[in-house]
Amino acid sequence: EIEAVGKDTRSIVGDEVMRAELLELEVGQTTLRARLDGLGHERRVVAHFTKPARRAELCAWVEHLLLQAVEGAFPRITHLVLRGGESSARVVSFGPVEEPHRELESLVQLYRAAKESPPPLLERASREFAEAFADGEDKARKVAEDRLTQQRRWDKRLELILGADSPFADESWARE
Repeated sequence: EIEAVGKDTRSIVGDEVMRAELLELEVGQTTLRARLDGLGHERRVVAHFTKPARRAELCAWVEHLLLQAVEGAFPRITHLVLRGGESSARVVSFGPVEEPHRELESLVQLYRAAKESPPPLLERASREFAEAFADGEDKARKVAEDRLTQQRRWDKRLELILGADSPFADESWARE
């Protein structure tokens, strides 16, 4: 699989010398700053030895939007090379975006909304929190935290939405 990712990456890059740039952009009240590697004249090529998944593709998409939104002569196409099968890689490509700044604003707003007001219902964790609450808030939080830890193992979206934070420790809605 490593050879397949390397082979596909080399076939896209060819003999072109790739560079890295530190980019920064104000999006509302948020400053997005990233060092982007794999920059060529006409395309960006990024290789990750990870299976295709939401997180890798989302990160590449945000970086692609950043690349499109900043001032300067930057590539309009991004190729993300990921693990595929044993003898092949998977390539995900992003093309030019009409309004990249608007797309970034939407993503930042979505991220902020999720951080400021996490989903109040976390399947089993919320139910167990409510059931254990009669035995005391501390016990309810412990039960819910344990269940949330298990949920994080199988639902990677929770990491994207909550980060490392625990909604059960958030006083603003834990008591509502």
